[in-house]
Amino acid sequence: LRLAEEAGENSANQRAEVAALQEELAAEVASKLAEMTALNEEHAVEVATLNEELAEMLAEVTTPEQHAAEVAALIEQLADKVTEVAALNEQHAAETILLKVELSSKLAEVAALNEQHAVEVAALKEELAGKLAEVAALNEQHAVE
Repeated sequence: LRLAEEAGENSANQRAEVAALQEELAAEVASKLAEMTALNEEHAVEVATLNEELAEMLAEVTTPEQHAAEVAALIEQLADKVTEVAALNEQHAAETILLKVELSSKLAEVAALNEQHAVEVAALKEELAGKLAEVAALNEQHAVE
């Protein structure tokens, strides 16, 4: 019974370790997703602002030359923003790869813990079976006596 209790305690401890690892990983993923969402919202606001500025400038244009110069400036600003967004996308891709590597590592840890747990439980079961066989032999001996 003691061995069975120890096996249960070991199993509970290992499940708690696995749950803690899963919670930590989920928190990291949620944090990164929130960060990416915030950046995307910020860029959307910036693009909307630029679009409004473009509309205002176009409303104020009086000559084709002014119009062309203002449009060229806005195109340059938009090109800068597109470059900035592309750089952020590359950064997010790199962060995603790092998260995937970290996730794989955590999953490997969980798999190793599960495998270790299975080996320990099997050893405890064998030990328990041996003890039960001893008890059965003693019971038989007592019955004969």
